[in-house]
Amino acid sequence: MSGFQYKVVPAPKRAVPVRGVKSEEERFARVLEDTMNDLAKSGWEFHRAERLPADIRKGWLRRETVFQDVLVFRRERSAASSDGRAGLVATRSPEDETAERVRKLFTRGEEDDDKNGLAAE
Repeated sequence: MSGFQYKVVPAPKRAVPVRGVKSEEERFARVLEDTMNDLAKSGWEFHRAERLPADIRKGWLRRETVFQDVLVFRRERSAASSDGRAGLVATRSPEDETAERVRKLFTRGEEDDDKNGLAAE
């Protein structure tokens, strides 16, 4: 079964001090960048950011709806996964795919000749 496995993490709420970075926007961007890069090292690809409603308890009887910002990451599931838990799928590099296309282009006529018994010897 192919498809994707998803991971949802809370989006950072505030920037942390970073040496050499002065503006609040740049510091916040750095926190996001670090979060994304850490998960990318584990094979997770950033998919999208979402703002979702969540009901929280306010006092004894009252509830309030607040919005939570989350980051959604995904990675491909392994087709051979037996327990339903996803693993990484080995992918071919773009160079391998290009080489395969070129090989098919130049051998297309030879494959037809082989089928018709006209193969060059």
